[in-house]
Amino acid sequence: MLNLTRDLDLQHSRSNKLALRGSLIESINLIWQRCTIQPFNIIDVSVRSLIATT
Repeated sequence: MLNLTRDLDLQHSRSNKLALRGSLIESINLIWQRCTIQPFNIIDVSVRSLIATT
């Protein structure tokens, strides 16, 4: 009985680690996307404001 409980705890621990790793990867990807898209948005706004003032 003790081995069964320990095995279930190990499986639960592994699934938690996988879920956390998946969440971490998603968060990093989201941050990366925002960092790579942001400069283009700034350039676009600058160009539009320049065009609007001419």
